[in-house]
Amino acid sequence: LREQKNNLESQLSHVSVELDTLRRGEHTTNEQFETRIMTLQADYSAAQSRIAELESSLHQVQDDLAALAKLKEECSVLEQNQADSAAALQSQQQQFSSELQDRDSKIEQLNAQLAGLLSTQDESTSGIS
Repeated sequence: LREQKNNLESQLSHVSVELDTLRRGEHTTNEQFETRIMTLQADYSAAQSRIAELESSLHQVQDDLAALAKLKEECSVLEQNQADSAAALQSQQQQFSSELQDRDSKIEQLNAQLAGLLSTQDESTSGIS
């Protein structure tokens, strides 16, 4: 009976040691899990901050693209206005050139008439003298 008692006490001591070891291991594991959970929470928080930054950047890029599209549209309108102005200017230049040619032609005609009149006057004047 004594031997059984000693044997049981020895087993109880061994079980107690194992139980203490398991409790310490459980405590260490719990601490590791808590540390990992805190790390994951910090990573999640950092990821949320980064997502907010990226969303803000995305909105800025979208605003910039909208502004760029508006500028492209304005540029297109200006290019069309420039083309229209160039065409109108070319038309005016052609009209002025034609008017100048007409004027030069009339001046030549008038010069010819004047020369003829002067020639007739010279002949008249020289016949009188």
